[in-house]
Amino acid sequence: MNLLIYAKAKTNRLRYTCELVFNQLLGIDFSITTNFQEFGTIDLPKINYGDEKLKKVPFIKAHSLLFEFGIKDIKFEVENKGEVPLLFVTDDEHCDLKFDPFAAIFYMVSRYEEYLPFKADKFGRFPSKASIAHKYQFLQQPVVNIWVNRIKNILSAYYPNIKYKEPKAKLQLTFDIDMAYAYRNKGFLRNAGGIIKEISQFNFSKLSDRFGAISGLFPDPFYTFPYLIEQAKKYGQKPIYFFLVGEYGINDKNVSLEQEEFRNLIKGMADVGEIGLHPSYASNQNKKQLEIEHLQLEEVVKKSIDKNRQHFLMVKLPDTYENLIELEMQEEFSMGYADQIGFRAGTASPFYFYNLRWEIKTKLKVIPLIMMDVTLKKYQKLSIEKSIEKSIDLFQKVINNNGYCSVVWHNNSLSDSEGWQGWRKLFEKQLSIMYENSIS
Repeated sequence: MNLLIYAKAKTNRLRYTCELVFNQLLGIDFSITTNFQEFGTIDLPKINYGDEKLKKVPFIKAHSLLFEFGIKDIKFEVENKGEVPLLFVTDDEHCDLKFDPFAAIFYMVSRYEEYLPFKADKFGRFPSKASIAHKYQFLQQPVVNIWVNRIKNILSAYYPNIKYKEPKAKLQLTFDIDMAYAYRNKGFLRNAGGIIKEISQFNFSKLSDRFGAISGLFPDPFYTFPYLIEQAKKYGQKPIYFFLVGEYGINDKNVSLEQEEFRNLIKGMADVGEIGLHPSYASNQNKKQLEIEHLQLEEVVKKSIDKNRQHFLMVKLPDTYENLIELEMQEEFSMGYADQIGFRAGTASPFYFYNLRWEIKTKLKVIPLIMMDVTLKKYQKLSIEKSIEKSIDLFQKVINNNGYCSVVWHNNSLSDSEGWQGWRKLFEKQLSIMYENSIS
């Protein structure tokens, strides 16, 4: 059944938002008209997204945001009470909703606030504390999905015969392979430096581990891949492995692709999961380096690579995504914060990147990142039990909203060493939730 929407103008912003709400999340078709007289006479389910109310038609008072171009420091009302905050609140008492959900949804998923001036963190990233979600404390609520559900409820009240087809819930298991090995394949100079450091710190246990791994007497602590494969198979998961293959640097410490053992590892993981690119930190300032790393990884696996997650979650809009689009990336998994779990774009569902620089919807699909191992342990300093509690709560919100989000682990976080002892318990609990809800 087709839904007719009245608006004063047809813009890319409006169509993009309606495609997300109605096509992608509610599974219904829509069309937009700017003829108010004709709109009033057509016998179809409809929404009046304008300035004046019609009888027996859902009325949402339109804010100007979806009819503007460019970026400015817009002012809007926020109501911070009830289940979730409401953005773009109106005082028009004739509205069926007291806020403009379309403007609110666009503001969140376009990441409008990340185009505005902000004080970056030490890595040059947009910090969680600068977000409206932090200010009004809704970072761990999928507000976009909740707002969409309110639109659905209004439509259902007026038009109970509308049939909705909503997407199925999915939690995607992913791994960032920043350091495939703790000691092996790192070359003489890097190991020599490590040996000197360990001797100076009297860390003879770690020194023994290093010599054991290099000689092959003991497995390398970070080589947890057999365990990763075993657990993914046990719980019916097909993970995505994002490999860092850039040159060694202060923030890029994986081994060289010249190491045959490393290349064989990547090929082997491609047989049991999908391979994605994890661009080096250095590539953020060097577009050519990004292209080289992408090509190198494709040459190793002998297939195209169309999935990406930024190292350090380095996303600068719109530049980062524009560069990835030029590489013909299809899916991007960096939309989360390093220091906070939750919904950076306010949604538990994928969305296509809207480029505010050019005012166009792109083909790059953004998969929200809701939780990362190091966020729980290193940034928030949570216990394993508290992390399990947080996981259950956040995962349930994705499931309840038929969302599709990613969860990040690192191979070294599951090494049961270097402070990560016992964290496999959390990992396996997360996998069991995915399995029990049949969302592999």
